[in-house]
Amino acid sequence: MADSPEELLSTIEDFLASRVLSIIQLSEPLTNEIRRAPNTRSRKRSDASTDEFDLSAFDDQTPAGLEVELAHYKELFSKLRFSFVEQLTKEKFLRALLTEPPVLVEPQQNVELEEELKSVKAELKAQKNGVEELLSQIESRGRALAKRYEEIQLQTIQLRELPPHIAQLEESIESLRTEQAPVSDNPDLNLSLDASTELLEEREAKLAEVKHQVAALQSMLPRRQREVDRLKAELRPLEEQRAMNMAAATEALRRKEQGTGGIEEDLETRARWWKAVQASMTELVKAGN
Repeated sequence: MADSPEELLSTIEDFLASRVLSIIQLSEPLTNEIRRAPNTRSRKRSDASTDEFDLSAFDDQTPAGLEVELAHYKELFSKLRFSFVEQLTKEKFLRALLTEPPVLVEPQQNVELEEELKSVKAELKAQKNGVEELLSQIESRGRALAKRYEEIQLQTIQLRELPPHIAQLEESIESLRTEQAPVSDNPDLNLSLDASTELLEEREAKLAEVKHQVAALQSMLPRRQREVDRLKAELRPLEEQRAMNMAAATEALRRKEQGTGGIEEDLETRARWWKAVQASMTELVKAGN
């Protein structure tokens, strides 16, 4: 087994060079057998050239062209077979009429011959179906092998171009490493690509969690705002009352300092009570916020 791309490429090229696939080369064993077969019939000198196959005519043929040629020759062969059967039938018929005594065929013989002909036709049809199935399998296998052969040729070309491309990439990596900026004091900037990707995914997960929390808080904001507005509405009368009480307490203290009697003690008591209420409301507002 090859240990390097160069050795693998050399092995594949040697294999392909020793085994060039070609339809003409694959057909040479068959044509050689036909050429060596004895000639059982005497033909004219002008037809002697048909014993030799002009294979050079098929060198530049494409699969589509070969299929057209095959269909054409099948049609010619079908016509030739029909003409041969017709000529042979005429010859037998005339020979039967000209012989002494003439050969007469009974109806029972025709029935027997027709029955025999049916059996022969059925057997011939079965053989034809078997041959067609075999040809279909051979054709599908040939197409699959041709496709695999083309893929191997394409991969060989890619493998031939791969080593210089790898060397070029290695040179680019070395040049980038030499031109790289000095190492940063931030450890996150000195991570490898995989570590940077993991760190990025972790930060993105945290950011998504924060966004989720912000969205949850934003959904709660209108309700809290309504609660604040309600507390402010409830606090406004208390603030006004507090201001009035503070003014009254201030006035009471002023009168007390001036020595005026009357309702000083009552006002002082009320002032202490309003201060306690103010402290309670302040604690209540803080708890609401």
